[in-house]
Amino acid sequence: MPKLNTNHPAVMEYLTGIAEHWVRDWKIDGIRFDVGNEVSHAFLKQLRMRLKQCNPELFLLGEIWHDSFPWLLGDEYDSVMNYPFLACVNNFWLDEKKSGRDFMYGINQCYGRYYEQVNQVLFNLLDSHDTDRLMERCHGNEDIFFQQLAILLTMQGTPGIYYGTEIGMDGGGTKENRKCMPWADIDAGRYIDITEQVKKLVAIRKAYPQAKSGEVRWDVTEDSRLIHYTKTADGRGGLSVWLNAGRDAAAVQIDAQSEVLFARGYDAGTLKAGGVVIAAE
Repeated sequence: MPKLNTNHPAVMEYLTGIAEHWVRDWKIDGIRFDVGNEVSHAFLKQLRMRLKQCNPELFLLGEIWHDSFPWLLGDEYDSVMNYPFLACVNNFWLDEKKSGRDFMYGINQCYGRYYEQVNQVLFNLLDSHDTDRLMERCHGNEDIFFQQLAILLTMQGTPGIYYGTEIGMDGGGTKENRKCMPWADIDAGRYIDITEQVKKLVAIRKAYPQAKSGEVRWDVTEDSRLIHYTKTADGRGGLSVWLNAGRDAAAVQIDAQSEVLFARGYDAGTLKAGGVVIAAE
């Protein structure tokens, strides 16, 4: 692929003109910038200014794998792919020495990087075309798979589900993580159990504004891998999430008036190892 000097005025004008054509004439309403940190700031500032004149609602998403604060000051990208979020979630399950409090610190660090208006639209993800698939990283463990999806769908930002993740598709590493969907097996009903559970988590996301909120109250300790956090929004009752990433069952307290919305490995106040439960007050 050619390497262009995106600081050069002629290059900036040429590329901006092409983008304007797609936005103005073909009504493109979103652009993702591959390797978005290797484009000059000067070009991105000009591009944003010109494209927002064509469509003020245009969404500009940068693919950046690290802290992206310099690109999110309001004059370049609207959001970025939140790879630090992926790393935080993944690393917690990779390292059994990490406690619930370590997880809290990691998540808070992800959201402490940016302004609130950025956090509201961060593109959160657990896998992509450039990483191992989620089920692959979970080594086929459906308990961990659903624990991580529960986090994705109850955290602030925009949850991104990579195609195939909704059926728990593996990938054989990054070399095969872009393979075709197994449509014959899907039509035969092989993945109904997984997809129905994913749909329940998505439904919670849609129905409860608390899931999208940045208002989080943590209940975690340094000597346990039991994660518990409660989300609130606009005075609504709490949406509570428990995940047991330890090796032993744990007691969880759910108010009798609360409604259990999603549960795996939960029974009468006991959450098994690998279990997850979401309840609404």
